[in-house]
Amino acid sequence: MAKAAGLKGLNIIMKNLNKEIKGMKNRSMSGLIQASILIRNDMDNTYPVIPVDTGNLRSSWFTFPIRKGFRTGLIIGFSANYATYIHELVGQNINWTRPNSGAKFFEASIKRNINEIRSIIGLNISVDVANAKGGSRIKGTPMVAQNRPSAAKLRVPQGIKGRR
Repeated sequence: MAKAAGLKGLNIIMKNLNKEIKGMKNRSMSGLIQASILIRNDMDNTYPVIPVDTGNLRSSWFTFPIRKGFRTGLIIGFSANYATYIHELVGQNINWTRPNSGAKFFEASIKRNINEIRSIIGLNISVDVANAKGGSRIKGTPMVAQNRPSAAKLRVPQGIKGRR
């Protein structure tokens, strides 16, 4: 009886590769979530902090994970319908009710923490391929897409190549 042609051990290789890819996706989301926590905490503790009147804007912070094939991302922002308006009140004489609050609180936090955000995400998507011959380390760096003040999308660069 004739045997079907195939590569010996391919199923084992594919199983191990898929396990590593799944690990990368999980670690990627973990890093994105940790970065969003850093941003949120920074907006609450470092000038300019999130303005508060009734507390609705501050409590409208959200994170929304995205997974599409090999792409992983996280949308972060504020769901209050006036978030963009408050964020953009630059150069106006406003008597903010919360001390140290002000416009551009979201943007300032991302700019202030960009290196730490990159580090957090990069550390969380590092994958050691220890069992591979001549093992390697795969790293990626984050990018911030959608330069909207009320929402930002943190995503891992497409492909496996990373900047060091």
